[in-house]
Amino acid sequence: MKTNYNLGKLAMYVGLFMAHLVYSQTVNNQPIFETFQTGQVFTSITTDGNNNVWAGTTSQGLFFMDQTQQAPTFSAQSLGTNPVIGSTRITSMAKDQSGNIWIAHEGINTTGGVGGIEKVNVTTLAVQHFGPGINARGFTVYTEGDGIPTRRVQQIVVDPNNKVWTAHRYHDVTSSPDYIVTPGSISSRIADASGPFENYSTWNDWQNRATTGIMLEGLPYPAYTYNPPVSVSPDSRTVNAIFVDSEFIYISVYGYNDSNGVFNSSGNVVPTTYLKPRLIKYTNSAVPQFVSEVTTQQAGFSTSGGIFNGVYATEKGVWTTTPLVGNGFSVLKDGVWTNLNSTNFSNIIPAGARFNTRAIWSNQYGNVFFGTDKGLIVYDGRGSVTEEKSYTLYNQERHGLLSNNILAGTSETIVDDSEEELDYKLNQWIATDNGIIKANIGSVPTDDEYATDVVARRTSQNTNARRVLDEMETRSNIPGGDPSYHEYTIITEICDKTRVYDANNVCIPCTQEHVYRTMQEYSKFQIASPLVMSQDAMPNGFLLDLSEQDFIDINNTVNTKTEHIENASDIFATSSQSVQDKFNNSNSNWIPDLTQIPSSESLVHDKDELNEIQNNFNKEPEETADKIECKNDKTYRLYNSPSFIGGRRVFKLLSFPSCAYPVEDVYYDPITMFVYDKTYTIINFTKQGHALDPGMVARSVVEVDNKIYVVTSGTGYHFCQGNFSGNKLADLSRRLNLIEGCIIFKNADIALKKFINGQN
Repeated sequence: MKTNYNLGKLAMYVGLFMAHLVYSQTVNNQPIFETFQTGQVFTSITTDGNNNVWAGTTSQGLFFMDQTQQAPTFSAQSLGTNPVIGSTRITSMAKDQSGNIWIAHEGINTTGGVGGIEKVNVTTLAVQHFGPGINARGFTVYTEGDGIPTRRVQQIVVDPNNKVWTAHRYHDVTSSPDYIVTPGSISSRIADASGPFENYSTWNDWQNRATTGIMLEGLPYPAYTYNPPVSVSPDSRTVNAIFVDSEFIYISVYGYNDSNGVFNSSGNVVPTTYLKPRLIKYTNSAVPQFVSEVTTQQAGFSTSGGIFNGVYATEKGVWTTTPLVGNGFSVLKDGVWTNLNSTNFSNIIPAGARFNTRAIWSNQYGNVFFGTDKGLIVYDGRGSVTEEKSYTLYNQERHGLLSNNILAGTSETIVDDSEEELDYKLNQWIATDNGIIKANIGSVPTDDEYATDVVARRTSQNTNARRVLDEMETRSNIPGGDPSYHEYTIITEICDKTRVYDANNVCIPCTQEHVYRTMQEYSKFQIASPLVMSQDAMPNGFLLDLSEQDFIDINNTVNTKTEHIENASDIFATSSQSVQDKFNNSNSNWIPDLTQIPSSESLVHDKDELNEIQNNFNKEPEETADKIECKNDKTYRLYNSPSFIGGRRVFKLLSFPSCAYPVEDVYYDPITMFVYDKTYTIINFTKQGHALDPGMVARSVVEVDNKIYVVTSGTGYHFCQGNFSGNKLADLSRRLNLIEGCIIFKNADIALKKFINGQN
């Protein structure tokens, strides 16, 4: 989870700008639908890393399409031997990051014979079967088998850490004369690991919960699973839906009686607490920890009873559905559940619509897709999750869909960079009761996402940096993750289009194009130079004493500045009372300017000399301005403020014995910079040898309500991240950069604003 500081920045950014970004609309006004295998009921579908599409049925075959063929079509595949996958009751599919697809099924008949999970290598088509062991009360010997709870697998998903998770329905296992029910539960394993799945909340777990600690709170072993009395129905427990992201596990559980381990003299369970159907949330950790639970009524569904039959979460909210007609869906946002149904969402949710089981999926740009028996509902990924305008309904009546009964789906993003501009194909592969639909529905990237994709695809030297940046937030929040991860956002109004003359009655060009071209022509408005850096040092004790709320306050203070910020101390002295108090208490250790200390003989350059060196380095031969051009080999040196150079000598020494890529130089950091005209964006990536590698700063020019703004988003790590020396300085580095990054680019913005408006 992002820190409060990052959430505060994100809210500010989204509230002011996100609704105005150009590239967040649908791909086409009239979406294109293709159909395949009409007449066949499909229950599940996924794509793989080889550009293939896989689709499953209930005992009618496993279908496969190679999209690299000239006229691709689906064909039935015969894979596996015991069982043959195509003859199983396939319920769910997922792809991992290691070149496999995972197929969940309920076996070859109504009793779940040879049910379980199949792992298919998409290159070799080798199949590995995973079946359940014996884990119910009543068996004298507990065996693990392949670790999965039961042979009736309801859903399979793969989390961002490449871990496979499964949700299971109960199955009956008799050992005459006993009647035994193995309850449904969940299990997981790393996709490319060896060995069995890890099964949670079995009878064995319950018996050993005090010593193993793996009994999931909120998921106790159900009563009446072993020889229930004639007057009592056996308790089965079913986990019928699961979603897992990098932080949390969400599971839907049927209602059942909690056994509590209490038995009478006849060996029968003593009736105890009845647990309603719930959505349970756990941490995605080595031993999942209970976070919260909610019933359908607590989630805002108006119809009493029922179960959750689908769950999906993004940074925008948590969506849940039930199978009851008219219930609509509920979404959790900012701790509040809101139910949206055919009454308050009449243009999106048709009257009498039923949301199909586990028919929720998403794409990388925030769209969320909901399958109902009356069409496909799509969330746009940008708007309020509780507003009707953020959703669109696609159906037969309006759009000519093959079927309104949407049973499953998966997203596929194909980016064609063969031309000058990237072409996004956001395909949805949709399983219905009457065949398969391929639809180009979805939102293309926002400006910042688009520009980042351009850089990542056009510059092979930054492929690894981009991958690391994608993983940063996850890695910074897991145990042992790097605490140097930081990100900040600065927003500055540059000019007002309604005021087109300066004080001397000279026309002021105030357009995105003009502001962007000015930034491109003069690197001083874009590059962190000595002239825009703080000229004072910040004591370690003061930095380490700041809270996350203090950083929000400092960021807000920086964003209000309209004049050049010479010293960071000026910000602290005018920020919140908390920051001022901590600043005042640190005054005894405050160093106003290292260049004023006679013993600092190593500081051979003052800021003006450093700035001249930087400007000369950045100029191309025969040019009068240091224009930023889109060249893959275009390297810039970001020269530091004199007050930073002393500390960097220490960094450089520490980096050599233990870092794969030590700091390159005491005076400067290397970056590669790129421009992208389509989105008025300039992005730089740090290079090896930079003190913040990997890192990225994106500066975009946007227009809102006749005003032109520059939005700066910076993110990165400290050098030597993950190693001993880097960890020693990680938290301090994060804190320093949350402040210094804001000041650097606010000063650059202030200089740009004055230049654009004809001021000195």
